[in-house]
Amino acid sequence: MWIWQQAGGHRHAREATSHSELPEGQTFVSLCGETLTVLNRDVHGPNQPGWLDPTCVTCDLQIRVNLGLPLPRCGTDGAGSANRETQTRRKMEAH
Repeated sequence: MWIWQQAGGHRHAREATSHSELPEGQTFVSLCGETLTVLNRDVHGPNQPGWLDPTCVTCDLQIRVNLGLPLPRCGTDGAGSANRETQTRRKMEAH
Protein backbone atom coordinates (compact mmCIF):
# COMPACT_ATOMS: atom_id res chain seq x y z
CA MET A 1 0.00 0.00 0.00
CA TRP A 2 0.99 3.61 -0.41
CA ILE A 3 0.54 6.25 2.31
CA TRP A 4 1.32 9.95 2.60
CA GLN A 5 4.41 11.05 4.55
CA GLN A 6 5.52 14.62 5.18
CA ALA A 7 9.17 15.31 4.38
CA GLY A 8 11.16 17.80 2.37
CA GLY A 9 8.43 20.44 2.62
CA HIS A 10 5.80 18.29 0.85
CA ARG A 11 3.49 15.35 1.48
CA HIS A 12 4.98 12.47 -0.50
CA ALA A 13 3.57 9.01 -1.19
CA ARG A 14 5.65 6.11 0.11
CA GLU A 15 5.24 2.37 0.19
CA ALA A 16 4.22 1.05 3.61
CA THR A 17 2.99 -2.03 5.44
CA SER A 18 1.05 0.00 8.05
CA HIS A 19 -0.61 3.41 8.32
CA SER A 20 2.02 4.70 10.77
CA GLU A 21 4.15 7.74 9.99
CA LEU A 22 7.90 7.22 10.01
CA PRO A 23 9.87 8.50 13.02
CA GLU A 24 12.28 11.43 12.90
CA GLY A 25 15.55 10.52 11.19
CA GLN A 26 14.05 7.73 9.06
CA THR A 27 14.89 7.86 5.34
CA PHE A 28 12.55 6.64 2.60
CA VAL A 29 12.18 6.72 -1.17
CA SER A 30 8.99 8.43 -2.29
CA LEU A 31 6.81 7.42 -5.22
CA CYS A 32 8.26 10.35 -7.19
CA GLY A 33 11.74 8.83 -6.73
CA GLU A 34 13.14 11.28 -4.17
CA THR A 35 15.12 9.95 -1.20
CA LEU A 36 13.91 11.93 1.82
CA THR A 37 14.61 12.05 5.56
CA VAL A 38 11.86 12.73 8.09
CA LEU A 39 12.73 15.80 10.20
CA ASN A 40 11.28 16.82 13.57
CA ARG A 41 8.97 19.32 11.84
CA ASP A 42 7.45 16.42 9.86
CA VAL A 43 6.49 14.34 12.92
CA HIS A 44 3.02 14.86 14.39
CA GLY A 45 1.54 13.58 17.60
CA PRO A 46 -0.48 14.53 20.70
CA ASN A 47 2.23 16.94 21.87
CA GLN A 48 3.11 18.09 18.36
CA PRO A 49 0.00 19.24 16.52
CA GLY A 50 0.68 19.17 12.85
CA TRP A 51 -0.17 20.80 9.59
CA LEU A 52 -0.15 19.49 6.10
CA ASP A 53 2.54 20.56 3.72
CA PRO A 54 1.57 20.88 0.04
CA THR A 55 1.17 17.55 -1.75
CA CYS A 56 3.97 16.54 -4.13
CA VAL A 57 2.43 16.92 -7.58
CA THR A 58 4.40 14.03 -9.05
CA CYS A 59 3.41 11.63 -6.23
CA ASP A 60 -0.22 12.74 -6.54
CA LEU A 61 -0.33 12.15 -10.29
CA GLN A 62 1.40 8.77 -10.01
CA ILE A 63 -1.02 7.61 -7.27
CA ARG A 64 -3.94 8.64 -9.48
CA VAL A 65 -2.50 6.71 -12.44
CA ASN A 66 -1.82 3.62 -10.26
CA LEU A 67 -5.36 3.64 -8.82
CA GLY A 68 -7.12 4.57 -12.06
CA LEU A 69 -8.41 7.83 -10.60
CA PRO A 70 -9.11 10.90 -12.75
CA LEU A 71 -6.22 13.25 -13.28
CA PRO A 72 -6.63 16.79 -11.97
CA ARG A 73 -7.73 19.47 -14.38
CA CYS A 74 -5.44 22.35 -15.22
CA GLY A 75 -5.54 25.16 -12.70
CA THR A 76 -7.17 28.51 -13.16
CA ASP A 77 -3.91 30.38 -13.69
CA GLY A 78 -3.83 29.67 -17.41
CA ALA A 79 -0.98 28.23 -19.42
CA GLY A 80 1.44 28.17 -16.49
CA SER A 81 -0.54 25.48 -14.74
CA ALA A 82 -0.99 23.45 -17.91
CA ASN A 83 2.73 23.75 -18.58
CA ARG A 84 3.57 22.47 -15.06
CA GLU A 85 1.22 19.52 -15.55
CA THR A 86 2.89 18.64 -18.86
CA GLN A 87 6.33 18.84 -17.25
CA THR A 88 5.18 16.64 -14.36
CA ARG A 89 3.72 14.02 -16.72
CA ARG A 90 7.00 13.92 -18.67
CA LYS A 91 8.93 13.48 -15.41
CA MET A 92 6.64 10.59 -14.42
CA GLU A 93 7.08 8.90 -17.79
CA ALA A 94 10.86 9.13 -17.43
CA HIS A 95 10.79 7.06 -14.18
